Amino acid sequence: MLDLHGLTVIELQVYVDALGATGPYEKLLSSHFPGIDFTVTAKADSKFKIVGAASVAAKVTRDAWIEGWIFEEDAHGCSEVTGMQGIKRLWSEELGSGYPSGVFIRQSFFSRPQN
Repeated sequence: MLDLHGLTVIELQVYVDALGATGPYEKLLSSHFPGIDFTVTAKADSKFKIVGAASVAAKVTRDAWIEGWIFEEDAHGCSEVTGMQGIKRLWSEELGSGYPSGVFIRQSFFSRPQN
């Protein structure tokens, strides 16, 4: 049992989906939050149903936020960056999900400069 600010918790288990070395990250989290059992592993969303459900909820929430997204530089009716007076650009499928595995991100940030 764990007493957390007057709230008694029977068991506290936290699952973390991670890329790369998981051991050091698990140790770091455990050192900062003693009494919490951390499981840090790759592909946690496919190994643990709760992580998969959280992943779906996060993606649905993200999609709801960006559905009506207006870029900050366009919010005042004039974009100094684009020079488009009164044009509001919306988030588009071309920008992708924002994940490193997405085509737009890979082409924009991880590709070699073309000569």
